[in-house]
Amino acid sequence: MGLDPGLALRFDETGTPLYARLDLRIGGCLTPRLALGADWRMDLLVTGENAAWPKRHEIGPVLTFFLVKGWFFRTFAHIAGFDPFFCTVGVQSGYEFSMGKFSAVGLVFGGDVDIPFTGEPPTGYSVSAALYLTAYDLGTRRGREF
Repeated sequence: MGLDPGLALRFDETGTPLYARLDLRIGGCLTPRLALGADWRMDLLVTGENAAWPKRHEIGPVLTFFLVKGWFFRTFAHIAGFDPFFCTVGVQSGYEFSMGKFSAVGLVFGGDVDIPFTGEPPTGYSVSAALYLTAYDLGTRRGREF
């Protein structure tokens, strides 16, 4: 289980409001270098931009590859809205520092784009930075400190 609190800038036709972002991730390691899970992302509006959505919730799968030592690359696809239906796809990269068998902390930076299923171009994108905390069994990732 992981938790990523952080900040995100969202860019669309309404401007660039600042969001507080929180990801709750549940998953597990498939191999010492590959983890699969599911995210529930919540964006809470911090600035007073009236045209922006005050809250956003997304849910979907996430795949994390550990490249060298604690450096990782993550990709995800979330269902983000139903009227109209759209998804958010993105990538992140960061570094994770182990704190024992069951916990780690690190930093992650990334970006994502909102893709509507109406044939229109992407409706917006965001860039983000987050503190990465994890508390699932890291014992299956033995040997990741290459």
